[in-house]
Amino acid sequence: MSHIRSLSGLRREIHHVKLMKDGSERYEPAMVLLSDNKKGRCFIITLEALHKYIEPHNNRDEASVLIDKLDFDAIAQKARGRQMLAVTTAVRQAAAEDLAECVVAVCLAKSMGLLLCTSWNLAKMFRMFDIEANPANAFDILCLIQDGLDELRSYPEHPNADTHGSMGEVSIFESGRRIATKEMTVSDKDVYVHPGSEAKH
Repeated sequence: MSHIRSLSGLRREIHHVKLMKDGSERYEPAMVLLSDNKKGRCFIITLEALHKYIEPHNNRDEASVLIDKLDFDAIAQKARGRQMLAVTTAVRQAAAEDLAECVVAVCLAKSMGLLLCTSWNLAKMFRMFDIEANPANAFDILCLIQDGLDELRSYPEHPNADTHGSMGEVSIFESGRRIATKEMTVSDKDVYVHPGSEAKH
């Protein structure tokens, strides 16, 4: 497999992406990595994943390292399970590639002082964009991501974001038969804050 020796084709953009949370869809800002050399592929970094890409020395506290290790162990275990249970060549190959990404992640984490899950995401980007897996390229990708973190943090809310809270529903009946039901919602402009109180009405 040929690899991109230069990251010149890799770029970042900030967009709103539709996410499923708590059973409902919502739009949230996200960083999208694209490559001019690999059309149709993208890697998405959401606000929730932003902490993985901060400076390595800022996320080395004991709790973060422990949670990271547990998350990574679950990823590796899932890949091993897929490989053991694979019944087709395609699934077996996909599982082998997942395990190879785990090996790359461990090597990057050790050599660069990164969290394992961050290294695993970088390994996925290497494969997705056919980039040679080495610390120099990992550093360049991290710099590309880190340079856009402030823009991601400050990106405005989606103009069609749902800011309405449900207040229940109202039903219309005719002769004991329901003929219509409508959800009642409240928006920020309908919320009244009592002076001197944090309570909202």
